[in-house]
Amino acid sequence: LTFQDVTLDAGSNDTRSVNINHNALIDSGTSFTYIPHSIHSSIKTQFDAWCAESSSRCLGTHNPHDALDIDKRDSVACYSPPSGYGINDLSWYVVYESVDVIRRLK
Repeated sequence: LTFQDVTLDAGSNDTRSVNINHNALIDSGTSFTYIPHSIHSSIKTQFDAWCAESSSRCLGTHNPHDALDIDKRDSVACYSPPSGYGINDLSWYVVYESVDVIRRLK
């Protein structure tokens, strides 16, 4: 498949597109997504900009001390839960936008 762009979707018409225009192989059994550095950098830049727009977004500790070095280096978002939330309490995830919505396929 050729992906034209990826949408970072926070709902309520709050979306940002990252132009990709690359071929991709879809493997639903893989835990990791491997993409060129330039695309990763574009997605990460948009994600970080979205987080910085409001103090109610992306709560928690960015790159916590106990995160793996590879997560700190390569993750679009590496956060631990904010104070008062346990690691298994998924309700705090709503403060993040979705980065896995594919907007258009060619």
